[in-house]
Amino acid sequence: MLLLAALAIASTVGQTYSLILQPTQDRLSIYKMEMRMDVQEHNMSVSTELLEKVLKVETNGDYTLRNTTRNTQIKLDGVDQGANEEMPPTEEVYNSKGLMITKSSDDSEDSFFTALSEASKLIPPSAPVEVGEKWTVNVDTDAKKGTVGYRTEFTLAGKELDEGQELLIVKFKYVQKEGTEPLKADGSYYLSAKDFALVRSDIEATNFKPFAESDSATVHLKLKRISVQ
Repeated sequence: MLLLAALAIASTVGQTYSLILQPTQDRLSIYKMEMRMDVQEHNMSVSTELLEKVLKVETNGDYTLRNTTRNTQIKLDGVDQGANEEMPPTEEVYNSKGLMITKSSDDSEDSFFTALSEASKLIPPSAPVEVGEKWTVNVDTDAKKGTVGYRTEFTLAGKELDEGQELLIVKFKYVQKEGTEPLKADGSYYLSAKDFALVRSDIEATNFKPFAESDSATVHLKLKRISVQ
C-alpha cells in the first residue's frame, strides 16, 4: 500500500493542469444543490437542481453556458414554504481561458445570488499549475460600478479517486476588501481530471448579508453532479 501511495504521488510530480473547462457542444450537466443559511436563531434551507447546458462552442475556444433550476424547495426554520418560483435562466459567455466575458439574465436577479456567486467563483490560473501550486486573483473596488473588490487565493491541493473517476482538488479562500466585517468564503472544488468540469464543491461563507440592512449570516453550500447527458 505504501509503495502504491508513493507511486501515485510521484506520478503527479511535474504534471500540470490548466483547470479550464473543456466544453462539449450540447452537453447537459445536472447538479444537486443544498444551501443552508443561518442568521442569529433562524435558518433557511434551499434544495434545488441546477441544469447547465453548453449552448455553443466557438472555433476559437469561447463557449456559452445556459443555467436553469428545477424542483426548488425552500424551508424557513424547518417549515416547507410550498411551491417556489424557479430562478430566471442565465446565459454566460466564457473565453478560451475560462474567464467570463458576458452574463445575461432576467432583471429580477438580485444581489443575494450575485454576491454569493462572486464569492464562490472558481477562476482558472493564467498558466497550467502543478499539485501544490497557488494563484491569486485581486479585484479592486469600483465605486462607479458599485462593485466591491476582493482577493481570492486558490491552491491545487491534490488528487483523489471517486468511484473510479480521478478528481483534482482546488481549495480557495476569498475575502472582500471593504467593510469592518467583510464577506469571507472558503472551500473546495472537485474537478474532473479529464475535462476539468465541476463534479462537486463544498463552500462556507461568513459575514454574508442577504440584504443591505440584514444581519450577517453564515452560508453552507454544497453542489454535486448527479447526471451528464
